[in-house]
Amino acid sequence: MNAIAEHRESVLRWWRGLSGGEAGKLAAGVSRSRYVRVSGDTSQAALNRKIADEELFAYFVIGPDPVSGSE
Repeated sequence: MNAIAEHRESVLRWWRGLSGGEAGKLAAGVSRSRYVRVSGDTSQAALNRKIADEELFAYFVIGPDPVSGSE
């Protein structure tokens, strides 16, 4: 891995490790501060129930490789 790629990975690890509050302190418009990651163990049916019960506004399902493919 070259130096740029190593630096990128280091920054990504740091960024992903921030809590929403920490990210929000860095910049008022940082969207990371408004989202919460939900474990992949939660079923879509359970998430749909949370939406119906207004416990959750929305959710995204991201496939294993969202960059490849034509979908």
